[in-house]
Amino acid sequence: MYTRAMASTLLILLCIPNAHADKLEAATKGKKQTVQPHYGEVSSFDGTTIIFDEPLSFGETRGVGPEKLRDDTLPQSTTVPTQYTVKDTEIVITLGERDTQEPVDAGHPEFSVPGKIKDPDLLQAKVQKEKTKAGKTKATDRPVERDLTRCSGRGVDQVVEKDPRSNGATKIPVRGELQSIANGIVTLRRAPDTVVMKYRLDTLTELRIGMCP
Repeated sequence: MYTRAMASTLLILLCIPNAHADKLEAATKGKKQTVQPHYGEVSSFDGTTIIFDEPLSFGETRGVGPEKLRDDTLPQSTTVPTQYTVKDTEIVITLGERDTQEPVDAGHPEFSVPGKIKDPDLLQAKVQKEKTKAGKTKATDRPVERDLTRCSGRGVDQVVEKDPRSNGATKIPVRGELQSIANGIVTLRRAPDTVVMKYRLDTLTELRIGMCP
C-alpha cells in the first residue's frame, strides 16, 4: 500500500508544472491561434533561436513500476531541447525562481548578490509561499487565444527586472534587441542608444521577444 501511494505521488509530481520552472508561450505572427504554455528551462539563445529544455511528457513514464521508483529513489529528470525561432514569432518567457548567481561585474553595486536566507523559519515561510503560488498557477493557467493577424516582422524585445526594493514588484521593462542568453547571462542591445546591457537570469522575471507594436 505504501509503495503504491509513493509511486502515485511521484508520478503526479512529474505531471504538474514545477513552480520554479520557466513558462514559455510562443505565437506565430500573422495568425489567430490558441497558445499553449510550455514548462521547462531556458537553455540558450544565439540571436535567432531559443533552446528551451522541456521535461518528457507523462506518457514517457509508462512502464516504470513502483518497485523501480522505490528502489532507484527517483532517476534524474530527462529533458528534451526544443527550438523556437524568433523570426515571425512572438515569445514570452516567464522566468521561475533560480539560485542566486555570481555578479556580472562585482565592481557595480547593482549587480551585488543578495544574502541567502539563513533563518529556518523564514526559509519555511518561503517554501510555503512557493507552494501556494504553484497552486494558484495550476488553477488559473490556461491556453490563451492570441490574434496576431496584423502583426509581422522581427518586433521589439524586452527584459523585465525584479525590483529588489519591493517584494514581488518589477521595474519598467527595458526595450531593445536580445543578443544572447548563455551561462545564466542575458545580453540586450538597449534601444534607442544601442548600449549593450547584461543581466543575470536570477534578477529577471520575464523575457519578451519579438513583441508587436
